[in-house]
Amino acid sequence: MRILFLVLGLMAPILSCDATDDGPDAAADAGDSETASADPETPTDTGEPADTASETASDPGGVCIGDPVPCAEFTFATCALQTGCTLETGCGGTAASCAAVGLAGCATQVGCIATGFCGGASTPCGSLFAAVECAHQLGCTWNSGTSRCGGTALGCGGMGSEVCLGQDGCAWTTTGCAGTAAECATLDGALCSSQVGCENVDECFGTPKPCGQITVGFECLQHFGCNWVGDTGA
Repeated sequence: MRILFLVLGLMAPILSCDATDDGPDAAADAGDSETASADPETPTDTGEPADTASETASDPGGVCIGDPVPCAEFTFATCALQTGCTLETGCGGTAASCAAVGLAGCATQVGCIATGFCGGASTPCGSLFAAVECAHQLGCTWNSGTSRCGGTALGCGGMGSEVCLGQDGCAWTTTGCAGTAAECATLDGALCSSQVGCENVDECFGTPKPCGQITVGFECLQHFGCNWVGDTGA
């Protein structure tokens, strides 16, 4: 009996240590269980933003279609409203033909030439007593030594209008107007205003911006000839 009590006395400390070692683990397990049950809905923070795509409205979209109205179809007041068009001053109208302007307008109608003949009798060189007059008379030569004009003056027949008018004693007679009048579009400024049938006008020039190059709804709707298909974002 004494031996049995001795053995039990030696084993008591060992049994006590085993119970102590199991205590912290059991306590920690219990603590984890309480923490998990206390806040079961708290998500784990991963550092990434929450997915809000379903809550964000989609961007408005659409396309601009159609054919823009040409610049030439706009007036003085509306030209600037079409992107790509510019108001410029040009020469418009239809020039009158040379035959139509007659003798009175032939000299100022660009492209026209007066037709007619040179008549009269050239003043003889000996009848010219000034060096300047002698020098302008075709066929005559001034002699500075004798201070006299010599030679034979060229006759009036066959001369053109300008030469005829410069030859003393000759006269030009206009009988018609020939040639081809210059088109109004080739003239500007004073030449345009003097050309019968033409006038200076303000015209709309340029190339309008294609509808397909417009990506904004309200801009498309303001561009004549274009239509916006889709959400304008208004």
